[in-house]
Amino acid sequence: MSQNPDNETFRNAEPSWANACVGDNGSPDIVDYAAGFANAAQVLLEQVLSHRGLKHPTDTFVYPICFNMRHAIELYIKAAIDSLHPLVHHAYRLPDIDVQTSHDIGKLWRYFKEHAVALDWRYKTVIEPLDTAISDFAAVDATGQVFRYPFGRENQKHLTELAIINLGVLWRKFPKLIADLKTLKYQGDFLGDEYRHRSYTARLSRFDLVCISYRLPPRVAWETEAFDVAKAEIRAHFDISSNEFSRAVRLIEANIEMAAILEVPRPLAHLKAAQLTRYFDSWCKFIDVDDLKKRHAPAPEGRDALLDAEVKNDDSGLLDGIRARAALRAETWPDLMANISAEALGEMRALYYFSRNKSRHTEEFERERELSIRDLVAARDAGEARLRQSAFYLIDKPLALEHVLNSLLFFGHIDVVKEMLQRYELSSYASGLLERTLRRFSLRHRQAVEAMNFDVRHPANELFAL
Repeated sequence: MSQNPDNETFRNAEPSWANACVGDNGSPDIVDYAAGFANAAQVLLEQVLSHRGLKHPTDTFVYPICFNMRHAIELYIKAAIDSLHPLVHHAYRLPDIDVQTSHDIGKLWRYFKEHAVALDWRYKTVIEPLDTAISDFAAVDATGQVFRYPFGRENQKHLTELAIINLGVLWRKFPKLIADLKTLKYQGDFLGDEYRHRSYTARLSRFDLVCISYRLPPRVAWETEAFDVAKAEIRAHFDISSNEFSRAVRLIEANIEMAAILEVPRPLAHLKAAQLTRYFDSWCKFIDVDDLKKRHAPAPEGRDALLDAEVKNDDSGLLDGIRARAALRAETWPDLMANISAEALGEMRALYYFSRNKSRHTEEFERERELSIRDLVAARDAGEARLRQSAFYLIDKPLALEHVLNSLLFFGHIDVVKEMLQRYELSSYASGLLERTLRRFSLRHRQAVEAMNFDVRHPANELFAL
């Protein structure tokens, strides 16, 4: 961290809590700057209003307050424009705009609105709540000069058409404006994360494809009239050609999540159901399944039972336990090594991580599977000791079974989930064990219904445990 010893004003000093990290020391981005200006405006407003304008005069504080507000808005809009670039695909082109030097928030906002909605219609719902407030600021101070100086470049006095600005109104309105701008930022990040997987057509986003998956009948019924009806309605809803529809269907059938909605789950590449049960039979020797049952027992008994179990834990037999687990590993390993390949172990680990990491898209599972298999194959090539260490990775995870089951259900492997729940006597705890995925199903289905304006069907995996 470099310091300029010649600068007596901007420097490090005591107390340390008063030192602000700037530049490469913390690497703040444009949204951090925007939040700083917004917070400064709110702090100033609070100080003025809490003393009823007596300690801090409204007539002078109005300028830094409004300047900070307006500059925060400008920075949030510029960040939103930057977030559009990852969404550009196929033939769409974003016109050039000088975000660095342009300060006209009216112009910047109009540019963003036009191209954001053209790229993805989901921007509409987050743009509409912002439009009036941003337009109000743009009408009063488009370029950031009005609240900085009393006169313009042609010696024209500012704000003559207003005369009065009520700080109480600003106090009531500004927090919602900032909250909506943060929502806009989140939407840009969310869409950017989705678009990076390139699961789209020229006219349809990944989410559109999910909605189409819901509107289509199950794959087994595609030779019926129901498919033709759905196809016609989908084409009309999205205003797409027959060729675009065909491209969409090919992407849907190849996608793990969407194939599950069609009730034709994509098979796992390496891992077989028998290998899963063999592995978790061994897992049950190390992890007490009763602890999993207590975790998902009906409240309040479940919470009390889990608390009792935690209170009774002690370290009196720690060394004996370590020795016993080592012996159990030695006993278990030959069977695992003989029956489960490194590739299957890698795919199993990817199933675990998909649920544990709360991954949004099944494309992330495919990437994780590739990396995990590479690691397990490298471990195998490095020798048995290294492979054994990697193979036992999930054995030590108390929630390994829960996460693997959640991923399998999301991917549509209902029969495997049902078999494993029965095998480990967990069927009566299914709603708790699978809660994270069932919640995802509920949200996804509701969003599809709203987007399609149609009561789409529930695929079989969404009805599991209901």
